[in-house]
Amino acid sequence: MEMKILLTNNHLSGLGGSETWVYTMAQELKRRGYQVGVYTKVKGYVSDLLKDLIDDEPQGYDLALINHNSCMGVDAKFKIFTSHGTVPELERPVEGADVYVAVSENVAEKYNLKHIIKNPIDTERFKPTNEIKDKPETILAITDVNVELPYNVISPSRFEMNMPELINQADIVISIGRGALEAMSCGRTVITWDKRPYWEARGDGYLDDLSKLKGNVAGEYARTDINLEEEIKKYNKEDGKRNREYILENHDVKKIVDKYLEIYELSRKIPSSPEA
Repeated sequence: MEMKILLTNNHLSGLGGSETWVYTMAQELKRRGYQVGVYTKVKGYVSDLLKDLIDDEPQGYDLALINHNSCMGVDAKFKIFTSHGTVPELERPVEGADVYVAVSENVAEKYNLKHIIKNPIDTERFKPTNEIKDKPETILAITDVNVELPYNVISPSRFEMNMPELINQADIVISIGRGALEAMSCGRTVITWDKRPYWEARGDGYLDDLSKLKGNVAGEYARTDINLEEEIKKYNKEDGKRNREYILENHDVKKIVDKYLEIYELSRKIPSSPEA
């Protein structure tokens, strides 16, 4: 009998980081022939995209890959909880999982987690379809920049699955989290900056140092004083190629799924105990 794998997310209403994580992982697991289910408490646009996989009363799963502590009570023989950030309460690890994973180094440090598995990116879907300009002309803002910029600025919808096309229209993408990683996969340059209801505008600025990625896919950020126009001046077309190579090496969904399955397979050979 094929293995049953459950993916959970508290909400699958609109496109966001953890929602896209679930969608990306589900497609790769399906491609490999697993029996995949998806559980959520809040339905909407993304759950509609996954409607054939939605399981409102999940039972008897071999493995559950759990986003959000509100979903910890699902029925599965083995549970891996993934913490995507250090600020939202839903991302805080709670008792109930067999293994706990962080998506970045700063999340692992915050919660004292030993496993780090990066965000999965579908690098075939998110790939360059054209080159970026020698000098930036178009900016995709995956956040409310709330400032006038002397460029063509475009914004995405949370209810339309067209992010690769939008990213490939831009030379620079302003985002954090998965938005930044997806832009990098498309060979774009990135300014990590964002404004959320639970924090003031912050980020790490123009991504010219990949060591910043230890922290800027989730959680606290270094700077609240970023001037976007000044960061745009740091634009270097060659950074787009470097960004694509980094994602292929560190975030390809095939490699990420392998890492989760390795944890599960190891648990079947060695008795495991919950980690804190």
